[in-house]
Amino acid sequence: MDLTFILIFITAVILAGAFLLIEMLRQAKKLKIEHQDFFMSENDKENPVKIVLLTDIHVSRLPINWDYIGTMVSKENPDVIMLAGDYVYDPGEGPLALEFLQCFANFTDCPVYLTYGNHDNKKTFGYSEEKKAAFTKEVESISPRFHVLDNESVETEFRGRKIRICGAGDYRTSDKETALRNMPVKKDGYYSILLSHNPDILTYLPDGCADLGLFGHYHNGQVRLPFRTEFSILRRRDLLANKGYIYGKYDYRGTPIYISSGLGNANMPIRFMTEAEIAVIRI
Repeated sequence: MDLTFILIFITAVILAGAFLLIEMLRQAKKLKIEHQDFFMSENDKENPVKIVLLTDIHVSRLPINWDYIGTMVSKENPDVIMLAGDYVYDPGEGPLALEFLQCFANFTDCPVYLTYGNHDNKKTFGYSEEKKAAFTKEVESISPRFHVLDNESVETEFRGRKIRICGAGDYRTSDKETALRNMPVKKDGYYSILLSHNPDILTYLPDGCADLGLFGHYHNGQVRLPFRTEFSILRRRDLLANKGYIYGKYDYRGTPIYISSGLGNANMPIRFMTEAEIAVIRI
């Protein structure tokens, strides 16, 4: 084969790879606001409760400006904010995650409910309940509006409507039995919300266990491959994703759910054919 042709081919491959990497880095910096409605009756539409859902911060793999995220959330003027875990990516990032949450607190005056994800349990707490309790204390000391729900529920009220929020720990990396004992979360007279990191917890719960489930974890694949093979090849343990519940609004066995694509990224701060998001949910 002609040497010139080989050199041209190699150069073309390198340039194409560099262009693709630059494009993936660019896409990871894009942020969209996704609006979804989960009304149970026509009356709810007249005076909706607005939830902002943020997931998968992965603070060291978050190429989006923190102040910009806070500003965009503030513009939505939510009644409540819910964070569904994975504030860190690697060990030692707990202080940086707390710094992010401290920055975020400056942009909101509404209640913020938080759960933990698999990276938090593994990389920050090392599966230690003592370390988790210490981190929780630091999170809640940031603001009296911050409330960590780790396998526990809270009953509150927004716009005259009774809301029950059940924060279930990541079922793979926390005490699954304790998490499941808090289920089902439905309670008469309340709009019941299940907030958890990994939607796969639903495979262990009864049908119709909540009026709404809010999750993250899947990143919408982050780097999308043809026929969604990023899940069947790279993330085979993701149960619901491999059944087609990857991103967005679904009904799973009688439970309306929303799976967010998250803010940060795994491994590298790159995305392809997916976008980071702030999810705005009206109920």
